[in-house]
Amino acid sequence: MKLEFKTLLALVPSGNRRALSIKGENQTRKISENESDRKAYLTRKKEAEISPRELLKNLKTHRRKRIF
Repeated sequence: MKLEFKTLLALVPSGNRRALSIKGENQTRKISENESDRKAYLTRKKEAEISPRELLKNLKTHRRKRIF
């Protein structure tokens, strides 16, 4: 089941939208030469890669614990 990015945003509670919106930022953000910026960029990129299955699992547990 392949979902489009906009569809994923519609499924996610507003608290989780920040994590997905980072994906769009990663495509436009330029990586600076600063090593700390590079490390932060890679961390954010990794966090933004959420599989649809994991996303749906997170939605089911959203009421019990807050997911960022």
